Amino acid sequence: MCACLIYLLTVTVLAVLAQERCPPIFGETECPLKYKCELSTCKDEKGVPPPPDCSKITCGPDARCFEGRCWPVEGLPCGRNVLVAENTARSIISSCGRRGVCLNGRCTIDKCAEVLCNDGELCRDGKCVKIMGSFCLSVFDCGPDLGMECTRNQCVRSDAMVGAEGLSKIDCDPDESFSGHECVKKRGCEEIVCESGFSCSNGACVPMLGADCSQNKCPQGLVCKKNICVEDQCKDKCPHEHACVNGECRHLQGVLCRETCPQPFLCINGQCAKNECARKVCQLGERCENGLCIRIEGNLCSNPMRDCGESFDCFKSACRDKIHPIAGSTMPDTVA
Repeated sequence: MCACLIYLLTVTVLAVLAQERCPPIFGETECPLKYKCELSTCKDEKGVPPPPDCSKITCGPDARCFEGRCWPVEGLPCGRNVLVAENTARSIISSCGRRGVCLNGRCTIDKCAEVLCNDGELCRDGKCVKIMGSFCLSVFDCGPDLGMECTRNQCVRSDAMVGAEGLSKIDCDPDESFSGHECVKKRGCEEIVCESGFSCSNGACVPMLGADCSQNKCPQGLVCKKNICVEDQCKDKCPHEHACVNGECRHLQGVLCRETCPQPFLCINGQCAKNECARKVCQLGERCENGLCIRIEGNLCSNPMRDCGESFDCFKSACRDKIHPIAGSTMPDTVA
């Protein structure tokens, strides 16, 4: 029984590979839509190979066409910020496919791009993972949703966010109360705005430091710990490119995310990843990779999309930049 199952899984994997690459294992390209790989060659239902014309074929959502062949976008060079005059740069945006993003100068597939998870779940590497009860070392391991905390190495909802049966309940601001299925301003607080660390009660701003937060969240500047409002120790004190959650500072690299991260970080596969090339400006003939400008002009090539990068062509088997300086402009010798 087990042997049969392993065999079926192996056949399934090979079938998927055959659909993705042609030849199945060592092929660099994919077959266009409506074509299948037969004897290491892409053919349509009539046995005819695809024409060497990208306008006459359609590639899959994670591939780009070059001379009639569909190249997977994963790993292709992408994006450029190029100096075309003194203090003037040109930005080129590449297509990395429907699920791809340009990270550190290369296209990367975001496996979570089209994944919809249920409430209380987070996508990690294309799979929905339940956050509640999962192992954690800090609150950052419990995802980007508010109201989560790490208690005894388990992700749980904070008391102010959970009812008697562990179900999520409405979380009102300190100067609001829950009435009629919604949060409403407390009487006398409709037009009062309190400073950080204070909330409105009976028409007056009162300090919330040390106040009970088991039923309401703390105002800005304070966090709820063990049902008591305490000072947020790291608010406005974290280093550059760090996040603050419940008084803890942590670098954004690798922090769990859903769809977005603060610039220049990108949310990929459920984690924040820094794009080192987001603000890097390079000279003509160069492109950025992992935050460094590398010289591409003159490199050996046969496919400019793969071997050179965006806005390069392949002239006499060498990469040649298609971007030129602005006419009459002065170009600096180096990039700062």
